[in-house]
Amino acid sequence: MQKKPKKHKIIAFFSIFILFSVILFASCKSIKDTVSQQPKINQIEPTSPTQTPMPPQKLIEEQQIKIPSGFFPVTDNTGPIAFIPEKNNEAVLFLCTKEKQFTIYTLSRKERIYDIESFADFYAIWLEKGNPPHKIKLGKYPLLYQIQEKTITENAIMYIFSFLTAQKKVDAIISISQQSPPTVNFFDTTPDKSIDIEDYNDDNIPDILVRENLFEQGTGKETFLYLYKWNGHDFEISHSLAVVRSLNNFFYQTVSELQRGDLESFYNRAVEGRPASIWQIFVPEIGTAPKTTGSILITFPPLFENPFPDNARPLSTIKIPVKVEAEGKTFIAHAQLQICKFPFTRKAFLFVIDRNAP
Repeated sequence: MQKKPKKHKIIAFFSIFILFSVILFASCKSIKDTVSQQPKINQIEPTSPTQTPMPPQKLIEEQQIKIPSGFFPVTDNTGPIAFIPEKNNEAVLFLCTKEKQFTIYTLSRKERIYDIESFADFYAIWLEKGNPPHKIKLGKYPLLYQIQEKTITENAIMYIFSFLTAQKKVDAIISISQQSPPTVNFFDTTPDKSIDIEDYNDDNIPDILVRENLFEQGTGKETFLYLYKWNGHDFEISHSLAVVRSLNNFFYQTVSELQRGDLESFYNRAVEGRPASIWQIFVPEIGTAPKTTGSILITFPPLFENPFPDNARPLSTIKIPVKVEAEGKTFIAHAQLQICKFPFTRKAFLFVIDRNAP
């Protein structure tokens, strides 16, 4: 700041004071925002943390098991962070780093993500009485983002360790069952790829759904869905779906059925429930629809990429315009289309009935 003339000393003093106050307020707010936006690292969701029957160090001593040399458990204010399965109190899972020890608070600092020197070499170490240590390499990452726990079955559990780099989020999912040693699956989240963990086929066992956008020759930008199911000791791919290709085929079948006047086949295949008329599916934008039960020609817009939001998340719905030709009339209508919760069957998509339409 330029030095003020002497006759303006009082004005200059108050100007500097006000400027200093603004800067101080902004700095405090920035620090507050940074703290409030810090990721919840040690948050266990959706259940509360498994209660440790005894401190990890005492557990190790009493069960005569120890972490291999050169590996250091990540710690918090109380000591090493340990995960003890509820039905196996003779075993413990540690999140460790190799060659250097870290606290969880250091590993969660957001500024680490831009520091290429701050990568930590992460391992999960499974210690079980009577067995040698089981080391699971998780990879090198600058930032530990979140730890979650989810129940798979009565005898199996998963721990989700989420890491961030400048390019993506990586979820390392460690599954532990009573029948076999821990296994690990890795899933990336990027602008074109995401995962969800949810029970998609209503069998009370969580599934892992991967949604990924890729360019495909002859289609355009295709969206693939991959479903990983629990097989008793690991998650493996059981179903897949190419959304754009499947949706174009769905439209082709719809056009064929309506053109030959086969409403029964159309309703059974492509509609949840039974509408009062076809015009509760294809609702005219203007005016009233013809009272026809005969041949209807429907023209859908061409598809070159997935039209559903959020990488075709199941149960998402879109409104699509269609051209309708029936009884010598041509008009524009719209239809509500939903991707099913479990879209890996014959019914991958369904038209939604508008009960308010005439």
